[in-house]
Amino acid sequence: VYLEGEAFFEVSKNAERPFLVYANEVTTKVLGTSFTVKAFQQDKQVTIAVKTGKVSVYTNNKDKSLSQNEEIILTPNQQVVVDQARKKISKKLVDKPQVIIPAEEVSRMRFEEAPVTEIFMALEKVYGVEIVFDADLLSSCELTTIIADNDIFSRLDIICDAIGASYVLENGTIIINSTGCN
Repeated sequence: VYLEGEAFFEVSKNAERPFLVYANEVTTKVLGTSFTVKAFQQDKQVTIAVKTGKVSVYTNNKDKSLSQNEEIILTPNQQVVVDQARKKISKKLVDKPQVIIPAEEVSRMRFEEAPVTEIFMALEKVYGVEIVFDADLLSSCELTTIIADNDIFSRLDIICDAIGASYVLENGTIIINSTGCN
């Protein structure tokens, strides 16, 4: 498919026939997923955001101003923004990550004086997002909480505030910074 504009795709898996979307010198290769491509000619920017599954994104611009065929793998709640004017490719989380597991499973996630490392691993599972933390440093941190309320960023704000930590978003990953708990 050649695309100018914005479209949401749901693609059935067929390894023999990958689905390709060409948009402003950016190619998205899909083997079975749902995702959005936003590529308006006047923007000079292409955004690919994954809802389910996995896609491979690479540039194929002719003037080599962006790394040709630099493949970026995206999973749920991740997006890539290719800014051709600035010659920059950025992988990040979508603005509002969505839960990727059944709601009834999320509602059962309750933690009573549980290790915060276990809570971070549960958040990874719920949103399909990588959370990097120092398990040894956080081994003495315990919390009582539920996962069902709030979005991932509100939940991270609450957890980090409770344990005196902070987080940053870097290249589609959440990185927890902490000095540990006493």
